[in-house]
Amino acid sequence: ADKCSDEGPTETVRYVTRFSCSEPRLNSYGVEYVGLVVEGDSFIYHQIRKMVGLVAFILRFGKDPGPTFATAFSHQKVSVPIAPSIGLLLDRVIYTSYNEKHTHVRPLDLASS
Repeated sequence: ADKCSDEGPTETVRYVTRFSCSEPRLNSYGVEYVGLVVEGDSFIYHQIRKMVGLVAFILRFGKDPGPTFATAFSHQKVSVPIAPSIGLLLDRVIYTSYNEKHTHVRPLDLASS
């Protein structure tokens, strides 16, 4: 259903095909950090920041991940904290699915730009 139609609300579905986390590391200033790899079809505005924010919330407040994730991924509307942009770095964007679908044009490859 279209958002402007009378058929009811639409549901946006995104698929995360891989989400991995590195072991904690120290940067040159002695600040601990972890590297995250997130792969999927496409993402909606702040989606990755909300995923990171939810995990930070669970760790910071000692919440049980099981029920917290069950609620966050249910059909009820839930307010999820957004991780601050400071400290987050988008290393690269890979357009695998797009390039496979659009073989008649030059592949999108931001790494070689």
